[in-house]
Amino acid sequence: MTSNKFENIETDNLILRKFKKEDLEDFYHYRNEPEIRRYKGEGWCDCTLEKAKEFIDQQKNAEPGKPKHWFQVAIELKSNNELIGDLGMYTLEEEKTAQMIIAIAPEYLQEEFGLEATKALLNYIFNELDIIQVDFIADERNRAAMNLMEYLRLEKQGGFTTNEEADGEDKTEHFFTVTKEQWG
Repeated sequence: MTSNKFENIETDNLILRKFKKEDLEDFYHYRNEPEIRRYKGEGWCDCTLEKAKEFIDQQKNAEPGKPKHWFQVAIELKSNNELIGDLGMYTLEEEKTAQMIIAIAPEYLQEEFGLEATKALLNYIFNELDIIQVDFIADERNRAAMNLMEYLRLEKQGGFTTNEEADGEDKTEHFFTVTKEQWG
């Protein structure tokens, strides 16, 4: 394992970087889009400006790979320096396993930026951190996430259905896994 100090990751179209205070309005905007809120859960259904500011303040100083902590990176579009989404990883305690999530502003979903960002972060996780497995959880109603999992050819591990949504809608989530060896 090399250093856990995160440095920007550049792809053809994107910069994956730490959040900065100037991201607040864009972050608040896309996290409050109905198609984002519907799938994020865990307290993000009511994203207030205060909650968004607190999140950005926490993530500005976070570093990846710390067990039992989330590390989120901003996804910036190179062409106009706009924040278009974020990727997160949660490192499980002493298992060399991480969970990964992604949120992309709806107006950028058709551009394959989610695929480009996910590949870049997976490369970073497997090559720079002491992580050997990454798990994704995708709500089956979220076609963009399900398509991303299929395109990456991630192994489906199973799923479960709950009725915990604010709108009373059943939610079925599927688990996908990729190992360092498989990604290699």
